[in-house]
Amino acid sequence: MPCLLQKLNSSIILSGPVLKDVPTVVYVPYHYHYSPSFRVWATSNKIEWDKTNQLLSWYPETDENENQIIIGVTDILEKNALPKRVQALAGRSKFTNVFS
Repeated sequence: MPCLLQKLNSSIILSGPVLKDVPTVVYVPYHYHYSPSFRVWATSNKIEWDKTNQLLSWYPETDENENQIIIGVTDILEKNALPKRVQALAGRSKFTNVFS
């Protein structure tokens, strides 16, 4: 039976002031759910991937009140399948990179 998790996206929305030059660090269970690669869409493209520790350091936009990051395994982000709150920011969330 195929794993349903491979078709899902994870998203994080941050609201409020952003600390300049301080990342939001996200644990990405790469070895369990996101191998061999995953894709990221975000309101900011400043992202660093630490594969050894499975940590994604994301620097949100400092001039925005709301920031979003979406992590998934598919090439295309199906915006209509996302929760309404995530859809609302999807227009500002641009494809950033493929990480492996």
